[in-house]
Amino acid sequence: MKELLFQSTSFAEYWWRASYKNGYGVHSPFLYKLIEDVFDDDRHFYAYDDIEAIRKDLLTWKQSIEFNEVGALSHWAKPNIERLISDITKCSSVSPKYGQLLFRLTNHFNPQTIVEFGTSVGISSMYMASGSPNAELYTYDFNEALVRIANSNFNSLNLRKAKAEVGLFEEKLTKMPQIVDKIDFLLLDGNHRKEPTILYYEFLKSQFHNDTIVILDDIHWSQGMEEAWDIIKADKAVSLSIDLFQFGILFFKKEFLGNKQHFVVKF
Repeated sequence: MKELLFQSTSFAEYWWRASYKNGYGVHSPFLYKLIEDVFDDDRHFYAYDDIEAIRKDLLTWKQSIEFNEVGALSHWAKPNIERLISDITKCSSVSPKYGQLLFRLTNHFNPQTIVEFGTSVGISSMYMASGSPNAELYTYDFNEALVRIANSNFNSLNLRKAKAEVGLFEEKLTKMPQIVDKIDFLLLDGNHRKEPTILYYEFLKSQFHNDTIVILDDIHWSQGMEEAWDIIKADKAVSLSIDLFQFGILFFKKEFLGNKQHFVVKF
């Protein structure tokens, strides 16, 4: 209940502060184009239907798995319990609105390497991989059963370059330089606590480059996550940051560093 109250208050503050709906009042040409071409793109892609059909099917699954949330527990979860696949899908997967945004972002920027921490059943992974089907996508989760489900979902959509693996995030972080030379697109969505979020960002930062895009999920989940977002967006390497309430998006373009900006955008 504490997290729900905090999130409600944070959303009210976000909505009060947010602007730039439909690009109005934006002085950054880059952000204006991003809003116009990506955030406000209302085209309907066939991939949306395919992914949402998989979500609909998973929501009917009554099989249960042993589940232990690594990181901050949601307001309803308990550690080391049996949970239904349908419940995990409902409560731990990206929403259609933000999943489709992930698709449009990867479709627009065409990353060649996508990394995700926090696979769950693979809904967000499928949106990203479908948006940029030629990209190598590496996604990690601590739960073996969820990884099996995610990989099965990737196969059903013929997403041959998407691969989910089991492992604790700290272990996978140490191996990332051996797996990929650079990270083009990163989604951090596996540990909703301040210190681990900052740790993951700092550890992976050496693999970022001028065109890397980093997305932090649930930046207003708790006071700790808001503090993590504030610290990370203040990093001198970040040239432009965008708060969409659910997502925090970071860019590292050196050409923007002389005029570092932060935007709160209604989405």
